[in-house]
Amino acid sequence: MKLKKDVDLKSFFERLKLCRGDVFFVSREKDRLNLSSMLTRMIFLTISKNEEIMASSRIECTDDGDYDVLKAFLEAGAEQ
Repeated sequence: MKLKKDVDLKSFFERLKLCRGDVFFVSREKDRLNLSSMLTRMIFLTISKNEEIMASSRIECTDDGDYDVLKAFLEAGAEQ
């Protein structure tokens, strides 16, 4: 699913703590950043400033229930 534009990343990271499975940021090139890692969160913060990369990337959850946990940050109607 696509991450909404201009999300509050601090709130997004707080919400990630409630997820049961892994949550990945996946780029168009299929690079996968596991957002449970502080290092990859720092990389994600840098990437988030690039609108083109953000628009062509998606969020993937290994536990389908985690999409509900993150729904406030994900675009409605976007495919999983």
